Amino acid sequence: MPPAHRVRRISWLLSAATALAVAAVAVWTPWADAARTSPSQSAVRGWELPEIPDEIKVPDGNEPFLVTRGKGVQIYQCQSTASGVAWTFIAPSAILLDRRGKRVGDHGFGPYWRALDGSLVQGHMAVAVPAPNDPEHAIPWLRITARTATPARDGGQGTFTPTTFIHRLATVGGVAPAADTCTTAAVGTVAPVDYEAIYVFYRATEP
Repeated sequence: MPPAHRVRRISWLLSAATALAVAAVAVWTPWADAARTSPSQSAVRGWELPEIPDEIKVPDGNEPFLVTRGKGVQIYQCQSTASGVAWTFIAPSAILLDRRGKRVGDHGFGPYWRALDGSLVQGHMAVAVPAPNDPEHAIPWLRITARTATPARDGGQGTFTPTTFIHRLATVGGVAPAADTCTTAAVGTVAPVDYEAIYVFYRATEP
């Protein structure tokens, strides 16, 4: 277990990273050379999405109901391992934006996605494929299974309550720092790395 001061430091950095993400005004950079398609015109509301690789397509019986753009950081820490030292993924910290750039929620350790109405979905069992647009400089695309989803703050169905699956697509950045920058002298160093991604949320189709 890491020392208490290191845990506090990581917790502080997670909070600080979220604050920086909220304040960020960088322009969204479209992914390169990705084929466009739309899973559901009514659900994506004008979003252009990349073609989804077969390996991470969601099972039949699910439909997209919400698309957001995540903007923030992927947080890594230089840690000792059985074979030496290495950058280890700690958590994401990002805000979720709609197509007009309005904040609609946040994304953090768990992983979780939380809407402004208080509804929250936690994910597990991610299936990953290398980013087709730039696998060297962009984190993988994912299909994430929803583990739990909670109601809105008022007890009613919230934005994320019906979520069954989540896609992380069209990633930009977010990869760990160069391996040679994690040395024995650097153990404990925390590195937030800027990233952006599209998140597509799915729900069970009506019978």
